Amino acid sequence: QLAIFESRGSRISRLLFHPLLPLLAVAERDEIAVWSYAQTTPSLHGRFCNFNALGARVCDLTLLNEADGASTHGPLLLAGSDDGVIRVWRDWCSGPSVAPRLVTAFAAVDELLPAGPLGAARGMVSLWSQRRGQLLACSRASAAPVVQVWDMSTERCVQRLMSGLEGADHHITALCETGAGMHPAVVAAGASDGSIRLYDLRSGCYCFMAVTAEHKAAIVGLKSHREAEVRHFPPAALISADASGEMKYWDARAWSTASAVDSHRSPISTLALHERAPVVAAGSRNQLIKVLDMNAEVTNLIRYHDGFLGTRIGPVSCLAFHPHELLLAAGATDSVVSIYTCGSKRAPRDRHY
Repeated sequence: QLAIFESRGSRISRLLFHPLLPLLAVAERDEIAVWSYAQTTPSLHGRFCNFNALGARVCDLTLLNEADGASTHGPLLLAGSDDGVIRVWRDWCSGPSVAPRLVTAFAAVDELLPAGPLGAARGMVSLWSQRRGQLLACSRASAAPVVQVWDMSTERCVQRLMSGLEGADHHITALCETGAGMHPAVVAAGASDGSIRLYDLRSGCYCFMAVTAEHKAAIVGLKSHREAEVRHFPPAALISADASGEMKYWDARAWSTASAVDSHRSPISTLALHERAPVVAAGSRNQLIKVLDMNAEVTNLIRYHDGFLGTRIGPVSCLAFHPHELLLAAGATDSVVSIYTCGSKRAPRDRHY
């Protein structure tokens, strides 16, 4: 365990590492806190309000133009909230002396359901595609959900995709690009009925390609590598996890299951995949995190231990890997954030992998 600190929010909903600086963005109820873990004891680098609607919570954090991390202003921070509004911030990592500036804000979805129970999919699901410069967003609407595709350069909705789901209880819970082995226009969506669907954005409104329903519970995580050079990770591979604790590894080209693993004896609440390493992490509400490789083998286990020197983690609500280093951040429902590393416990800027 590299660092541990307690945020001010009652429940951590999202975590995001800065690609170059030792900073971690923590999404609380209606605020975003930026913590520095460069020293042995983490310190608060900055905090700002996201101006959500009453009762809404930040449900998504994404970096726009991540390659601009070394510039003066750093990459833009996209924050999505339960009220269906997308907000883009500049200067969010500049420290307390520079106030973050709101670049743009717009309602990305039309209709929202009230926030669900703890761990359930919230009011909006979104996906940022850096390769296409587009944002995909959908709501947990009572009718069949529609995925709206936004061109961020013009801030205009350029496409509306019919999800193909039927019934008031069925909604999209996860969106994911299909990786470097597939065309950038092909995206995958996990649903509350356990199905996973492929869509081709080049095919207009009805762009449905394929569907599989091997999962028996709602999809809580759907991940894929964006880069083709990731070692030990086959092109067009997808990793899915459902609420019952089952994980599956897919080949999206053949649309077949490569392997399956019963990751947890308890439900999975969140899933994370390292962008450049063959490492997957699955978190559970039973105070448990499992780290797996691409062969579905458990390589590490982080759980709650009693005692003075024991590891103490709460029910896991979110996980996030560093895009370049072997760091894993875990947020819990008790507002505690932990950062884990596979190397020494020195500051990240002093480590070499």
